Amino acid sequence: MEQLETQPVVLIVMAEPDQREAVSNCLSEAGYLQEHASNAREASGILAKKSVSIVLADYDDTTWREILRATKLQKPAPRLIFGFQFSRLGSLACEVALKAGVYNILGRPYRASEVLQELGFAWQAWAVEGVRSWGARHSTIHAGRQTPRPGTTVHWETTSSVV
Repeated sequence: MEQLETQPVVLIVMAEPDQREAVSNCLSEAGYLQEHASNAREASGILAKKSVSIVLADYDDTTWREILRATKLQKPAPRLIFGFQFSRLGSLACEVALKAGVYNILGRPYRASEVLQELGFAWQAWAVEGVRSWGARHSTIHAGRQTPRPGTTVHWETTSSVV
């Protein structure tokens, strides 16, 4: 039986331990499961081993593409959200990142309400893509079953395992 992941898992990629802890505390209070990495290399290792819905990372000119590539290996791909200080990064860099596949960009310092709102949107987009891609891979599921809403716990049997 294949299970469609229904609880959001956020990978937090931040070099500064204090900032990572502050964001982690905010997400814990909101009920998000989490993984932590201090750099792109650690993040890539986690993404290679674990299913993640969203990646929240500090923008780094040298490693953001590495994190983006690592997200593309999962299906559905986690939504990648970068945080940066607007004074340090121009609008052209933002445009390049968004066109390359970054889900969104948040300004720093982070505001809890903005982070939680953006994570909610990213989770919904990830879950909808997951339901669609799962359905496409298992299009011969029993007739009459309804597609679940994201956020519900679901166990679906594939036709190959049904007698």
